[in-house]
Amino acid sequence: MSIKSPTDERIQEVLQRADALKRVEPDDLREGEKAKEGLKMFGNNFYYLFIGLRAKMLGIADEVRGPDYIEKAEALGEPWENFLAQNAQLIAQLNVVLADEKIYSDVFAIFLDFINTSNVAAAIAFNNRIHPRLGVNTIGIAIKRELNPLLEQAAQAMREAGIEPEDFYK
Repeated sequence: MSIKSPTDERIQEVLQRADALKRVEPDDLREGEKAKEGLKMFGNNFYYLFIGLRAKMLGIADEVRGPDYIEKAEALGEPWENFLAQNAQLIAQLNVVLADEKIYSDVFAIFLDFINTSNVAAAIAFNNRIHPRLGVNTIGIAIKRELNPLLEQAAQAMREAGIEPEDFYK
């Protein structure tokens, strides 16, 4: 299977969806946020659990991220069910930000497709279309700024429900 560069139609569709997303400017970067590396996600891949939960709630499959995390959580039984019942508002807030994260993921995937097809010039041009100095990280940092505090709240709520959130940090 060969990797192909994204089509113009795909690029335009993703850019159109990305237009509504929040962005940060270089002057707004905080300590720990670097233009090239972005901002780390709380709990590493902990957010995959909530991507999987969102996909399940919407009745869609996320073929790459989430299903293993949901299976592991559902295997916990009552503690997981209690967590869900007691944190419906937090989960709703996570779902809103994760919808934006999905768009960012699509933006980043296009950037990677250009890199993986050795089309560095197109990758640079695409990155500059998103933001001339920060590229795709302008969106990624903004999303992580919103998502990280919610993930921290979820981790604390899981502990209160008798679940070790660190088991989902892999």
